[in-house]
Amino acid sequence: MRLIIRLLFLAAAGVSVLAVGEFETIRQTGPLANRINFLFLAEGYNAEQRDQFRQDVLQIQNDFFQQEPFNAYRDYFNVFSVFVASAETGSDHPSRGVFKNTYFNSSFESDGTPQKISIPPSEFDSDSTHGIERVRALARAFLPQPSFTILLVNDAEYGGAGGEVAIASRHSFSSELALHELGHTFAGLGEEYGGGGGIAHEAPNTTRERARDRIKWKAWIEASTPAPTPAAEAYALTVGLFEGANFNYQGWYRPKWTCKMRELGVPFCEICRETFVLSIYDRLRLLDDWTPLASPVELRPGELRPFEIKTLQPLDHDLIVQWLWDGQQIPGADGKRFELSRSDLGSVSHLLEVRVSDPTRWVRSYPMDTFADGQQWEIRPAAGEILPALKAAREGNGLRLSWPDTFSGFQLEFSQKAPSGAVWNVVPSPIEHMAGEFYVEVAPIAVTGFYRLRKNG
Repeated sequence: MRLIIRLLFLAAAGVSVLAVGEFETIRQTGPLANRINFLFLAEGYNAEQRDQFRQDVLQIQNDFFQQEPFNAYRDYFNVFSVFVASAETGSDHPSRGVFKNTYFNSSFESDGTPQKISIPPSEFDSDSTHGIERVRALARAFLPQPSFTILLVNDAEYGGAGGEVAIASRHSFSSELALHELGHTFAGLGEEYGGGGGIAHEAPNTTRERARDRIKWKAWIEASTPAPTPAAEAYALTVGLFEGANFNYQGWYRPKWTCKMRELGVPFCEICRETFVLSIYDRLRLLDDWTPLASPVELRPGELRPFEIKTLQPLDHDLIVQWLWDGQQIPGADGKRFELSRSDLGSVSHLLEVRVSDPTRWVRSYPMDTFADGQQWEIRPAAGEILPALKAAREGNGLRLSWPDTFSGFQLEFSQKAPSGAVWNVVPSPIEHMAGEFYVEVAPIAVTGFYRLRKNG
């Protein structure tokens, strides 16, 4: 789908800029409100290069979803693009005297680093309306839901940057670079290399901590692995505590010998993958939809009501689904559809609940209920339906169950399972009558049980 929108920007000098943005849906797996929405923007592509931009986006998308954990969670992502033509192709290279008239006024050599690309405001152009404000305006115009923006720069030289916007050049390693920069922008990951060029800070994958029991990724470190971990071939595939990270060769540590946050062309390490999964679930619900939408739900005599959920679904494993009745798990109820009949309800209101969790292998540092979601419904008899209320009280070592004698013709039934699929049996104890109540005295049982009243016949 391609949608063309014209946007008018007012620059700081009062000069208006008219731009035509061409929006395209590259991949949509679900609603914007419950997906990670990636938005690619074209920088330094002229009007004749829109097809080239599209091919570049498709290539990065394909490379992206071939890597874990994004392959496993690919259906959690939507991908869109906006093509905005630039007057000239490429990007600025100030030290060479190369300056291009491009839509976002991008430039290499930011902060004295040859491969770092920036857009205004920067040391080369302080006017944010030439750069970041244009990015924000395009995002607002095309994607009202929060999105992550990747600026794809049509320049063959290696370069990029993280931050509010991930920037990657059209280098042969552009996909790898985009993934690395998304590590910063999307997951808050730190650099895992030394050598200066930035400000060191604690991140999910970098630390100054050396005490084993306080290392953030200790759940991934085997007892036999020394920490700090020697930079030796024997530990090349081991999660440990390797020195050298956050632009420092000493005093800062990373989880693994190598990782995409250290060098391109290799996979993300276990800790970075874990952080990506955490970042995904920080932004999404496991439940996409459910029916009925509203609670309470009233059941009428003879009615059979379905309850259904729609969930996100990883590709490499199943989610765990549990249905509960008044807080008790219903044996065998582990699908995305559950049915209740009016006869399951009895005479009082109950609580039906569904819980969904992700037993992902990509996370060790947090319990499974970190990635859990659920929905509850109050279930009650339909308005106007008058039913007896069943009361329970201790009677010696047993139990006394009673209901008003204005409700005659009912029998008391028992089941060890509830509600749907339960086998209900008539309680054999006689029904007695005294002081305005029918009652049944039952012996104590050693298992959880459920009682209900059912109209004879």
